[in-house]
Amino acid sequence: MRKILLIFVSFFILLLIFSGCSSTDMELLKANRLAGSKEIQPRLQAYEIYSKYASTNAQARSGLLAVCKSLGISYTLENQYNEALKFLLQALEMDPTQYIAHYYAGVCYANLWANEFSPTLKEEYKQKALMHYQITIEQVPSFTSAHYGLGFFYYQAMNDYKKAKEELEIVLKLDPKYVRAYFVLAQIAYLEGNLGLARDYYTKILSLLPSKDYRRQTVLDNIARIDAELNTK
Repeated sequence: MRKILLIFVSFFILLLIFSGCSSTDMELLKANRLAGSKEIQPRLQAYEIYSKYASTNAQARSGLLAVCKSLGISYTLENQYNEALKFLLQALEMDPTQYIAHYYAGVCYANLWANEFSPTLKEEYKQKALMHYQITIEQVPSFTSAHYGLGFFYYQAMNDYKKAKEELEIVLKLDPKYVRAYFVLAQIAYLEGNLGLARDYYTKILSLLPSKDYRRQTVLDNIARIDAELNTK
């Protein structure tokens, strides 16, 4: 009898809770559930619900900001850069201090730059990539990936080896085992004719890579090529 009474009381409390919820509250509860999905489609549904109430509801605005960042990151990782920017830029319009949105916007613009043939658009994407990487670093100076992204972009897009090395050296101060930074520094050293330094970087990479890492063979091939060039001098 006591168990039945507890069940009845619990049911009554739940009934009171839900009867006190407005249709807006119920929809936002649904949006919160959808926003937690790993899949994109449910989060898009959450985005639509949050957008419906964001102008008048603080919870909806907060949810909208979070789901915009989430969708932007997911689309970036799926190489859908224009779609990603739609959500990342909306997040930044809502809150310009969202450094993670700036970072992924930088990643998107850098990739759009790499695949663009129009000189006008290519220049636009280059400037926007630089801007978003730089803002990320201004907001979070210790964000290693942003320094790497900016350094690699200086190297790839602008052939500015000096600035590239400055950023990549910051990366290694923050994370001495950041293998990708050593790869770029090795490439720059080789292009600048400093074969000994390039070899040192590749040797360092070998010490950091696991024994079964597929990149080891590329590193060994590069060292062999450098050794052959050094022996001809």
